Amino acid sequence: ECNSVLTVDSDPHFVISVPSKNDALCFNIQEEPGVVLNLVEDLELGQFFHGIDYEISNIHETKNPDKPDATMKVKNKLLTVTRGSQKDYKSDYRNGKKVPCWFVHSNAEGLIDGTHKDYIVSDIFYID
Repeated sequence: ECNSVLTVDSDPHFVISVPSKNDALCFNIQEEPGVVLNLVEDLELGQFFHGIDYEISNIHETKNPDKPDATMKVKNKLLTVTRGSQKDYKSDYRNGKKVPCWFVHSNAEGLIDGTHKDYIVSDIFYID
């Protein structure tokens, strides 16, 4: 259910209410190449404000020395993760800036609530 459309810092946003979780998803719509939607949770800060405590341990090499595997402890669960990088286009929308991140295996099972399919939005731009 779409609650509202508003602008923050002149960027359009829309908010989807999730009553069963007593929460909401906020998407920032940008016109920058390569970026259509950014998921944000705090309209003022533009970031997730429900931080998750986690620990990384057992970092070990893989066949690719640039992408070690490790164990992430989060929500009292042990998850297998791989170190990698993604491009952040916020500061350089043409080329992006390489930023380090951890990729969670098994479709983020154990990190997200439900399954990854619960987060797929089909026909988001469909107008009836």
